[in-house]
Parts: sequence; structure tokens; C-alpha cells
Amino acid sequence: MVSKSNYNVVVNTNPSDCNVKVVNDAGMTIFSGKSPCFLNLNSSDGFFNPSHYTFNVSKDGYGEQSFKLGAGIDPWYAVGNIFFGGIIGWFIIDSLTGSVWKLRSNLVFNLTEKVV
Repeated sequence: MVSKSNYNVVVNTNPSDCNVKVVNDAGMTIFSGKSPCFLNLNSSDGFFNPSHYTFNVSKDGYGEQSFKLGAGIDPWYAVGNIFFGGIIGWFIIDSLTGSVWKLRSNLVFNLTEKVV
């Protein structure tokens, strides 16, 4: 009840200007663009179901990187409901809104140059 269900995620790369592709659990590309980039992602895929995203980062002359970002339990889910939401917050409101889950806010990818 005291958390949010959408998170701003910043993607930085070294080198900059890399291709960034983000795919959700359903296999749909939800973002395709260049780094650095700023994304607003849902932390939930439904009732008590955390979101998962796959980030693919590439650039000509560099090795490709892939990273899976999954939502984890938001500490405010437990603490906030002890003081504010109680049973209704724990099992109904937060579960329906997705505020049970939290996503990391900053991702950094360091690509390695390919040796020719």
C-alpha cells in the first residue's frame, strides 16, 4: 500500500551508443533503442506474479551481453503492511496493484571489444 508498481530503470553502457533490446516474459520486445536509455517497467505480471525482462546489449566490434532482470520482494511490502495495510494490504491490495515487487533502478553493461 506504500509502494509503487512501476519503476524507472536506467541503462548505461560502456561504450555508449550500444543497441539495447528488452524482451518481456511473453517474448515480446518492449523496447529497442540506443544507450543510454531510460525505461519505465512494471514490476508485476499479475496477481502475485513478478515481472521478468531480458536485456540484450550489442554493438559492432564488441561481444554481446544478455541479462535477466527479475522483480524481487519490495521490503516496504512487509514493513508498510505491518503499520498501514494489514491483511488486506498483504493479500489483496498490494497483490492486485503489483506493489509487492521491486525492480533494480540502474543497469550498467560493460562490453568487451572483439579480438580480430
